[in-house]
Amino acid sequence: WRRFAEARRLEAEELGGRRQLGYRDLLVKALREVPKATRKQIQVDVPRTFSALPEELQPDHASVEAAHAAVEHLLVAIEWRHGIAARTDLGLTYTQGMNFLAAMCLADLWSPGDEEGEELAFWLLDLLLVGVLGARFFAEWPPLLRYHVMAAVLAGLVPAACGRSLVAAFGEELDDLVNMLSCRHLVPCFVGLLPVGPLLALWDELFAAASSGDAFPARALCAWFLGLLRHLAPALVSAAS
Repeated sequence: WRRFAEARRLEAEELGGRRQLGYRDLLVKALREVPKATRKQIQVDVPRTFSALPEELQPDHASVEAAHAAVEHLLVAIEWRHGIAARTDLGLTYTQGMNFLAAMCLADLWSPGDEEGEELAFWLLDLLLVGVLGARFFAEWPPLLRYHVMAAVLAGLVPAACGRSLVAAFGEELDDLVNMLSCRHLVPCFVGLLPVGPLLALWDELFAAASSGDAFPARALCAWFLGLLRHLAPALVSAAS
């Protein structure tokens, strides 16, 4: 993941030129300018973040406070870069679930006191939010626009992907079921729902797709969701009956 993060940083520097702030300067502005209400919500969410990660990716007990601070830094900096600095309500905004994404980006790149690792984790998170999911996934307005579009498309694909038995069992309530499951799985990109091996494999696919110029880099996220739903379909049908 380091090479994906380094490539994203280089791309930002080339696009921004002299106007592109370094991560540390960006963070200073973010800590000063991001609204207190947003920072407070981030601070509420951060302490319950790492427990959702597979045990292999969690920081050790001595590093937890530093890890919490690093997650907060990433989220505040992303909020500033794609919200406040964009000067538009079309940018992304902090949403519960993004804390899990920030923690995953840190897990592979950061150790306590490692400023370079924190910066690379920031650029990896930037790649995930904008290059993979798209800035409108966590849009401020209309709220979570791209997520809702993705969930609606997936709901339409369920009959073909999972079989008619699921449609027959749930009828008009199938869309509600898919919406509930898609929110739980897509927003955190399966963090908290998969063991470490499959989770890392999925994230590998997402970063590779974004870096290769795939027109729809979130394709793997959708395919894994439909595959999971297909796997769960017999149990869901049984429960519905």
